Amino acid sequence: MKVSFPFLYELRVFMVFLNNEKIIFLKTRKVAGTSFEMALSRYAKAGDIITPISPDDERARKELGFASCQNYMNQNGTQVFNNHISASEAEKKLGYTIWNKVESAP
Repeated sequence: MKVSFPFLYELRVFMVFLNNEKIIFLKTRKVAGTSFEMALSRYAKAGDIITPISPDDERARKELGFASCQNYMNQNGTQVFNNHISASEAEKKLGYTIWNKVESAP
């Protein structure tokens, strides 16, 4: 089922991308999203994207044995994906093929 939320394209949100599970999680502020983001990171594989959260939350995520922030920078060390990325920017940076594949997953 494809669900569209056009207003998300303008919001700044946190991001986790899990390729194998076909999940793009975009978290808005003040909705218990950090807990959900940390829970999703449990399923992250080496090639998935996880943007950084606060240092305290990163420590808690590591203590739980979950994947930490990864693959959010390019080879030059420049941050490509950030914790305030809009949906339109995430789509642009992930690419249409990946975005469309995830968006149309059952």
